[in-house]
Amino acid sequence: MQNLSPLSKLPELDEFHYHEMMDRLHVAMDTINTHIQQHPVSKMDTEIKDHICKAVDHLWLAYQLTGQKQEQ
Repeated sequence: MQNLSPLSKLPELDEFHYHEMMDRLHVAMDTINTHIQQHPVSKMDTEIKDHICKAVDHLWLAYQLTGQKQEQ
């Protein structure tokens, strides 16, 4: 008999799940801004800054997509 973890059973997604995901994406983006983008290295080293900005851009796209799916 195989013991399955609770995470192996996927829930049916509802509006709250999407709302929760938007909240967590916002928290992640705010944390990145506060602790990474505002760091002197990120501000002065453009090579590092560019990678961080691309990561935040992708999180922003995920935030927008999540909002669109929440409204469906």
